[in-house]
Formats: sequence, structure tokens, C-alpha cells
Amino acid sequence: MNDNWQETSREVKSSAGPLSTLVQVITLGIAGKPEIWEVEYKNKVTGETVRGSGPSPAAAQQRAQALMR
Repeated sequence: MNDNWQETSREVKSSAGPLSTLVQVITLGIAGKPEIWEVEYKNKVTGETVRGSGPSPAAAQQRAQALMR
């Protein structure tokens, strides 16, 4: 990653989709809803935005950085 990229957001989102509901039902409510982290970077020169998501902040950051040019 070079100096042109700036992190613009980092947030956690709980997955409330049908798959997470199914997992919770199968585990009899023991498993909580999984957290999905989302990291966003913006290129200060070109204005391009990339986002990465994953089960942890590090995984989300790694996926976003893989998309940077």
C-alpha cells in the first residue's frame, strides 16, 4: 500500500441474513450472529474506493489491500 491510499472507514456489521439465522437455529441459539468487519480505503489521487470485508479487522484490511492498484 502506498501513501495515496487513506482508510476512510472501519466498522463491524452483524450478519442478519438467512444463513446466519439458519446457523443460529441449528445450534439451538448457542451461536451468536457472526460479525462482519468492513474496511474502506480511498485513493487521494484518483478518488477510487475499495472495500474489503471479513470476520476480523485484519482480514477485511487484507482483502481491501489486495484490491488496491
